Amino acid sequence: NVLNAKEHAREAEIIKDAGQVGAVTIATNMAGRGVDIKIDDTVREVGGLYVLGTERHEARRIDNQLRGRSGRQGDPGETRFYLSGQDDLVRLFAGDRIHNIMERFKLPDDQPMEASILSRQIENAQKKVEEQNFVARKNVLKYDDVMNVQRMVIYEQRNRVLHGEDLADDIREEWLPEVISNVVADYTSFEAPEEWELGELVGAMETIYGTGVAESELKGLDREAIVQEFLDDALDAYAEREKDLDQIQEGLMRDLERFIVLQTVDIRWREHLENMDYMREGIHLRGMAQKDPLVEYRNEGHAMFLDLNRAIREEVVTLLFHAEVTPDDGSAGLQQQDDGSGNGSLSYEHQSLAGADAILAAGGTSTAAAAGYASGGGSVSTPVAQKPKVNSDIENIGRNDPCWCGSGKKYKKCHGA
Repeated sequence: NVLNAKEHAREAEIIKDAGQVGAVTIATNMAGRGVDIKIDDTVREVGGLYVLGTERHEARRIDNQLRGRSGRQGDPGETRFYLSGQDDLVRLFAGDRIHNIMERFKLPDDQPMEASILSRQIENAQKKVEEQNFVARKNVLKYDDVMNVQRMVIYEQRNRVLHGEDLADDIREEWLPEVISNVVADYTSFEAPEEWELGELVGAMETIYGTGVAESELKGLDREAIVQEFLDDALDAYAEREKDLDQIQEGLMRDLERFIVLQTVDIRWREHLENMDYMREGIHLRGMAQKDPLVEYRNEGHAMFLDLNRAIREEVVTLLFHAEVTPDDGSAGLQQQDDGSGNGSLSYEHQSLAGADAILAAGGTSTAAAAGYASGGGSVSTPVAQKPKVNSDIENIGRNDPCWCGSGKKYKKCHGA
């Protein structure tokens, strides 16, 4: 009989017959822990179960499990292991010594050697391998701890979105100021203000949120004043953006914030995991430069994580200003139902993202993110109707337009302040 974990239907029968008189069972390591071979009185009288091993494993625990199949619960039994001089364990740790002994005593190749010194040598070799494996597992755990710290930060952000928390204060007070400050620092890195790239800075801000600040307004200002100028302008633009979305549906801006944050974090986090795996594959080469690979992995991983957070916040802020959200009159859903291409009375709603259904109902899209979510099968049955509202001429004035009072100042710095 052969016990090799491939004949699942006959395993119980093979184990039941393995304790019979004259039965020979060839087994892999699966015959170790959890296999209880019963023997009868006839087998006990002739010496019990005999376990014959053909190799010694790297871990002594595996050998002891195989030995433990015989002599169970007071029954007689015997175990014996045979090793070859070409086995990896013997060749790496005791090969030369065994070869010298055979040469000195002129032992033939087919004659087994039994000596306590050889058994101790093999056991010491197993201890060395176990120590190496323990160090390897411990080292892997240290590398995993680096990713675990980053994973906790990212999952905390995702959980806040999935639980439907309000992210408006975080975006206004943390994300938006940080994005503005980082962009200003990139274009004003020189010490001399004459070397600052103010024109390119205005263009970058225009890409992020459509700034109305002109280059001439920034001349003569220090770096902190420039940051404050753009921040005030961006907060005004964000408030105006929220006001426009509230005309479509009350609270739509909060839903849009959660939707974009979740999509951006998921995409960027997957890319970050791939980059960290790629770096880990070759980080051991830093040891050739007398550097600790773990320290290098931790330092570079932290730098990459900071870049990840910056990329996430810049992308989220940009999408919040540029995402196109339009009201849906529900004609698309009715046409789909008439064509029979819908799923009948069945509908699927993504319950993990609070408020995403409202965005989809409003027809919201944010680059490829909204399209990707819609392809996941989400469906909303109730369209959102646009609220009719008539604005006066004063209310239609943009924040960067001349004020209606004729002072010559911008509206945001006069009556719009």
